[in-house]
Amino acid sequence: MQKTLFTLLTIILLPTFLTASNGVKAYFNHCNFYSPADKPYIETYLSIIGNSVIYNKNANGKYQGTVQVSIAFMQDSLIKNFKKYELLSTEETSDTLSRANFIDQQRFVLDNGAYAVEIEIADKAEPEKKFVSTEKIIVDFPSDKISLSQIELIESATKTETQNKLSKGGYDIVPYVSTFYPENFNTLSFYAEVYNTSKIWGDKEKYLVNYFIEDANKKQKISSYSNFTKCESSIVNSLLHSFSIDNLPSGNYNLCIEVRDKKNQLVTTNKLFFQRSNAIATNTNQDLSQIDWSKTFLGKVTNTDSLIEMIRCTRPISNQSEITYSENQIHSREDSLLRTYIFTFWQKRNPSNPEQSWQIYYNDVVEVNRLFTTSNKKGYATDRGRVYLQYGKPSERGVYEHDSNTLPYEIWKYDRLGNQTGRKFVFYNPELSTNDYKLLHSTASGEIQDSRWQIKLSNRLNPNSNLDVERVDNDYSGSHVEENFYGTRATPGTK
Repeated sequence: MQKTLFTLLTIILLPTFLTASNGVKAYFNHCNFYSPADKPYIETYLSIIGNSVIYNKNANGKYQGTVQVSIAFMQDSLIKNFKKYELLSTEETSDTLSRANFIDQQRFVLDNGAYAVEIEIADKAEPEKKFVSTEKIIVDFPSDKISLSQIELIESATKTETQNKLSKGGYDIVPYVSTFYPENFNTLSFYAEVYNTSKIWGDKEKYLVNYFIEDANKKQKISSYSNFTKCESSIVNSLLHSFSIDNLPSGNYNLCIEVRDKKNQLVTTNKLFFQRSNAIATNTNQDLSQIDWSKTFLGKVTNTDSLIEMIRCTRPISNQSEITYSENQIHSREDSLLRTYIFTFWQKRNPSNPEQSWQIYYNDVVEVNRLFTTSNKKGYATDRGRVYLQYGKPSERGVYEHDSNTLPYEIWKYDRLGNQTGRKFVFYNPELSTNDYKLLHSTASGEIQDSRWQIKLSNRLNPNSNLDVERVDNDYSGSHVEENFYGTRATPGTK
């Protein structure tokens, strides 16, 4: 199974050099299987990047993207199997840029042999921007030998209730159309099939399947990622397993499957290359046993609770993998593990001077705790504290504790957030008795967006507002919410 990243763009004079300047982007995989009742077949997996497709209104009045696909399998320039079809995205209520990727799976029955597979895809809205790619594959499932399918990486699997095109081996399997696992992926799941064991060994013969991860460069099995399953011979045996890869360091690996007979002799094997990105696991696997902690910025930290607090206050700037890993270290309460985690966390962000990065960040934590601590939360654990630590001090902070007929609220404005400009955050205090302002609405990407935020802000006046209403009549309410949110002038409560 191979992975190809296709970028569809206007035709250029350098066909071997493709840029992502415009057009459809997609990942394409394929995997070989065998059906004793039929013939060998190829499954193809196509994952379209939703944001790369043009969405137009369809007959239902909703927005939808359409990709034209053709896949052909050829031998000596003769087409042996072929499909041409249109792949539709999910329907969207608006022409938003936040579009989900969409996946297609097809099956092609083929005889054993060598083939050239040609795939052509284009956005239906821009059919001239098509891209064609060809690669060679070999289908080889001998009828007189035990064999393995190729290994399919999967995103999810559920028991089949109604047979469909995702059904295989009693499961509905959604493919993972990549061989790269970023930090936010914590599980590697896979599916494979073993063929002809009952034909060669007879019925109900016991045998063993080993599956493990090996270092692709050293070709060494990683002992902590190794398992086995006992099987009984059949025409087809389905294998569905997974590994937790939370602590698998960044690197190149092979996922391996071995079929062994009852004497533990190797019968057949298959492997699949994949890559892992996991900086935290990589760093914490370094040999830090020789570090004299007293000579680092951790030297003045003398108790476990203080180490745990140093970790917890970094949550606003941690990714999900770091949060999960750090919680395990906190649960252990082992001094060396806590110190190692803290040191590598900041070393990853500033290899030459981790202490400097920690001190700059900690100064912000002190300020956030001064401003936003409540009776039961440190400032860094509040919504305002999280936004401050994640994005920095706002360009403008408007505080409106006594605006007419509204709950107390704040509007933070950022002139720039990365590649975003003019972003705003609205916090409000629904409980009144505390200082714990909740994030209600934001215009920043990836943050909560609520079209009814003005209604919720004014629930003092309109506790049972019509759900179809998204704005408050300011003339009626006497508040200055819209002026404060959309206006550019500083307000009396600005800090």
